Amino acid sequence: QAEVQTSAVGVREAALQAARDLNAHLHLLRPMSRTITVRLQDCGTGSEAVWLDEAAEILLCDEVLESVSRFGEPTVAVARFILAHELGHAVADLFDEPATGSGELEADEFAAVFLIATGLYGQDIAMAARLMQSMAEIPDLVPATAAERQARSEALRCLLDGATAAQNTECGAVFVSARSRWEQRVLIGGPALQ
Repeated sequence: QAEVQTSAVGVREAALQAARDLNAHLHLLRPMSRTITVRLQDCGTGSEAVWLDEAAEILLCDEVLESVSRFGEPTVAVARFILAHELGHAVADLFDEPATGSGELEADEFAAVFLIATGLYGQDIAMAARLMQSMAEIPDLVPATAAERQARSEALRCLLDGATAAQNTECGAVFVSARSRWEQRVLIGGPALQ
């Protein structure tokens, strides 16, 4: 399988493929009251991925994928995780779910549980954990602090480890708890959720 190059056209194609991949698994979610649109664009100097509630839209700037590509992770996998993370913010918002902690950690948790539920993308979670770890080593990277990115990396690794570990391990219990929380909230089932 050839990796998409990280040119402006390449990152857009990677993001489109990631959006198609996730769209193919939206049947794992309860029906939503609004249609979510993914907008891919060149944001110039701005570099973000964000859920825009008013527009029911996930905005993914080309620059986000271009900037994280320097860490050597597959662009489609990065885009898939970022979109799943933003989808976590969207479903929490659309289902009026109260935050139980950090919104970013909860969105990561949703992304991990959702990607594992698809039965296809466990490697995306490992990639996201590596990426967060790499990003934690860059002191001036915004918006999160190095400590926040480190915490997100550790949480993602634990969720991934927990998905394959015995339930009596610490990470196994973390994954079972996360899966249960999201099943009750928005997931309706899937290969890894049964």
